[in-house]
Amino acid sequence: MYAQGLQSLGSVTVQPANVSRRSQAMLMLKNIDKVQVKETVKLDGHRYYHIDIFLKQVQSRIPTNANEGEEIPQRRPDLQVKHRYSDFMDLRYAMHKHARGSHEDHTTCSYCTQIVNYAVVGRAQPGLFTALTQVGSSAKIALVDAFINDMMQLALSAEVQYPGRCRAQHTVPALLSAFLQPEPQDEY
Repeated sequence: MYAQGLQSLGSVTVQPANVSRRSQAMLMLKNIDKVQVKETVKLDGHRYYHIDIFLKQVQSRIPTNANEGEEIPQRRPDLQVKHRYSDFMDLRYAMHKHARGSHEDHTTCSYCTQIVNYAVVGRAQPGLFTALTQVGSSAKIALVDAFINDMMQLALSAEVQYPGRCRAQHTVPALLSAFLQPEPQDEY
């Protein structure tokens, strides 16, 4: 006996109903394969840095006959975001502020200590001093590229060590995720 009136099976996108802000941010960041800052563009008298975001590619596990000696053409970024140099400075400041003030008992966990140390003495810090002394745009491009990649590593290293006691483990990945989300006019 067969049931009458059944719908045919099809694929359905399933997403959890309640996903925390931290989980959404971490999922977005973990989906990123590579972040690059390679060029700038001048718009309305301001210089913008293009952040190319390459997402991880899903492996289909289907064998191919690709020649190993053949060069694969460089792929286009999946997302591209534009930010001014001051936006990088603001991100650095916000991450530092949240890491410094995330514990009510005025102690810091190892995650917050890493963020604060990087923001104060890290190798690539967008700041007013570098904005004034680094005249060439290629030096600033290298600096913001190193900064954004270092921030990615720091944000992804967040392990929930003290659930509910360290707010930075939630806010820092969310700040970086929001920074890397394109505005509707930024996408191509």
